Amino acid sequence: MKTMYKVIILCMVGMYLFAQTPQTFNLDPYNPEYDEHTILIKFKDEVQINTAFAKTSTNTGIPALDQLMSKYEIESVDKVFKNAKPVFAKRTFTDPNGDIHEVPRLDKVFRIKFETDIDPLEVIEELASDPSVEYAEPDYYVYAMVSPDDPF
Repeated sequence: MKTMYKVIILCMVGMYLFAQTPQTFNLDPYNPEYDEHTILIKFKDEVQINTAFAKTSTNTGIPALDQLMSKYEIESVDKVFKNAKPVFAKRTFTDPNGDIHEVPRLDKVFRIKFETDIDPLEVIEELASDPSVEYAEPDYYVYAMVSPDDPF
């Protein structure tokens, strides 16, 4: 009987030691935090991009963008969705309300990193003004708001 009490107490102490405390973040919805040296960019679906882009070079094959990228000393370019394959037919889905939406092409989303101390919003503004770019945005930080309290 004493060993059973010891096991129960040991389990309770172990659960207390491995329990996670909630994390608090000071999040401002009007000024979210982002990586100051990283930008996410998505090219429009009809734009043809150099196949070596994001593998061996930062050359997109689009002269205006290539000039802009050399201006800001791009360090690296990576695909955000590495396994996304080019899709040539438009795919759609129907939501629970019956509305039809187009599935976005994820093969043209890239993460661009640069080392210069330039305001990323300035770079984004220049990239977004290019007609071959669908959008450019900062790489926002994402936080888990709740962590499970289950030790297993």
